[in-house]
Amino acid sequence: MFLPMLVSPRSSSCVENIAVDLLGGVVSVIYHNGSQFRYENVSRRAILNLILNKNMSLGFWVNENLLPYYKNVACYAS
Repeated sequence: MFLPMLVSPRSSSCVENIAVDLLGGVVSVIYHNGSQFRYENVSRRAILNLILNKNMSLGFWVNENLLPYYKNVACYAS
């Protein structure tokens, strides 16, 4: 079950919003261009780091923790 929690808004030139499910290891990302992606089996430690570190850029976190590792993800066109 996906119980999303919105991550506090931060500066990012590419990411508009991120919703996370810490226990399920699921991250949903909405980009500024309107595309939405759902990433599964994301490191819970990385998700917790994103939640607790309020100064971290959303785009930086996505580039470091999602893009290099998750090639097959669900894409929702808007």
